[in-house]
Amino acid sequence: WTEAEYNVTAGVHTYKWEYIKDTSVNGGSDCAWVDKVIFPNAGGGATNAPLAYVNQEDVDYGTIDQGETLVKNVVIVNFGMLPLNGEVTVPAGYTVASAAYTVAAQSNLAVPVTFAPTAEGTFSGQITITTNDTVNPSFVIDVTGICGTNGTDPVLPKVTKLQGNYPNPFNPETHIS
Repeated sequence: WTEAEYNVTAGVHTYKWEYIKDTSVNGGSDCAWVDKVIFPNAGGGATNAPLAYVNQEDVDYGTIDQGETLVKNVVIVNFGMLPLNGEVTVPAGYTVASAAYTVAAQSNLAVPVTFAPTAEGTFSGQITITTNDTVNPSFVIDVTGICGTNGTDPVLPKVTKLQGNYPNPFNPETHIS
């Protein structure tokens, strides 16, 4: 892949991406991907300010056993020209190493959120990220995790039934207790 950067003047613009297949190679995916398109300072705020962005609406930890730990990152991006500051709060059942954070200008920060349940059940709530960006003062991310059993329960059969019994010719009786 190739990273490209283009300077664009102020005003209204139309962006168009085109893929033209050449005939030299006929293998592979025969397509192009466009990702991580960034429009800095698109929030309409001052250009000499932090500009916060979080590209997550929810985090699903799935099901883990009691006593296990699972960590997922929430990425906070600062497209602005000044440091971005704030706090991350998480619901019960989840932890972050440090609630306070700082993201340098034109940078990002992965905040590890740990799910380490101590009891069975569903743990859901919201991760709240506050910022010093006046345009985007906070972000809310739904979070869900389920704590199942710890695997120490015995395996139980789904069905228990007695089929026809053929006695041993040397012992014609069968006793079930």
